[in-house]
Amino acid sequence: QARLQLRSFGKPVELVRVELPPGAQLLRSPQPGYTVEIVGDRQDPPPPDVRQAVDIKFERPHTSPPEIQLKTERVLESERQDDLIEVAGFRVVGAFRQSGHIALAAGSESYPRWNEGPFIRRINSLPDSLQQESILASFEYFRQPCSLEVQIKRRESQVAVETFHTLLVESERLRLETHLDVTVRGAKASFLDVDMQDWVVEDVE
Repeated sequence: QARLQLRSFGKPVELVRVELPPGAQLLRSPQPGYTVEIVGDRQDPPPPDVRQAVDIKFERPHTSPPEIQLKTERVLESERQDDLIEVAGFRVVGAFRQSGHIALAAGSESYPRWNEGPFIRRINSLPDSLQQESILASFEYFRQPCSLEVQIKRRESQVAVETFHTLLVESERLRLETHLDVTVRGAKASFLDVDMQDWVVEDVE
């Protein structure tokens, strides 16, 4: 997701063209004050190395146009999970100067590794408008084209188990009551394998 704020120091702006990151597909999200159209042949989704471009046309010319919001997605094929993905490619074509911030966020099932390219650096904090609890890393760029390549890694589950056993000795058999206190860190765990060896399970609570 990108938010672009434009300023014109000359004549008012009516139309701008924005290049999206390689392989990114535009998600339609109508906003007041402007329209967004894909340039050229539309491919859903575009090839991983192709930059799709969009034209943003404002309802009327502005020297300080309304903020542009663009939402994109890129679906990774299972065999390409280790590919490096360029995420710093929202470039306004013909802009005299372009700078801004990038926030990397991740869900509970994955985490990113990144390579910082030219004209970008990691920073400690973001503007208040970009703050989110899920943000893992923050960056600032001061020129385009800049580069920030991301590799998506699947987060592994780390399971810790504390057991409590009660052994009941009867005349013809042994009964073992076990309580498992399970703690999961990292990715969510949907099941737990327990090796019962020679014991027969009578009941699970």
